[in-house]
Amino acid sequence: MSDQKSKQKYNPMLFGKQFQCVLMRLFSQLFVLVILFGLFSQYSYASPKHDQLKAVYLLNILKFIKWSEEQSEQLTFCYIDDSGLKKYLNGFSGKLIKGVKLNVRELTVISELSECHAVYLSETGIVDPSEIIRQSRAFGIVDIGEGASYTEAGGVISLHIVSNKLRFNINFHEAELRKIRLSANLLDLAHLVIR
Repeated sequence: MSDQKSKQKYNPMLFGKQFQCVLMRLFSQLFVLVILFGLFSQYSYASPKHDQLKAVYLLNILKFIKWSEEQSEQLTFCYIDDSGLKKYLNGFSGKLIKGVKLNVRELTVISELSECHAVYLSETGIVDPSEIIRQSRAFGIVDIGEGASYTEAGGVISLHIVSNKLRFNINFHEAELRKIRLSANLLDLAHLVIR
């Protein structure tokens, strides 16, 4: 019996199978790491897919808002952004939102803000967010900013990442002050509603 054990211990076929099992485990672990790395890099904050998703989010948010005065001809959505988002936003110009033509334009001067129904401000720091909030409040404009703290500072809507997913908060009190009506569906979808 001891001869049989010693034969099994040095059996090249058995060693080959053990080696195959170890290799398979290593390759499967490596495969999982590559897949996970690919998923995280695909949804990184500055990726083109993220910018495209954010642009669609912004467009869909507009569908759930009613301003105090009706826009008979067009709805003007402005943005202040120096990231890759502008190419996606500009692609929405001319689309219909609740039967009204959407006009998308980039703001280069804050004094043009009064011509907008909604404005998106990226987190790039081109403009002071408090100035956008102040002027948006004065003109009854829906302002959408970056980071969860944007609504806490007085903005109407903020976009932010929660568990690697794009979410938004709503400052309902601020929307009411500006005589902007937000759909109950939009409020239900919000990550947080400040009342």
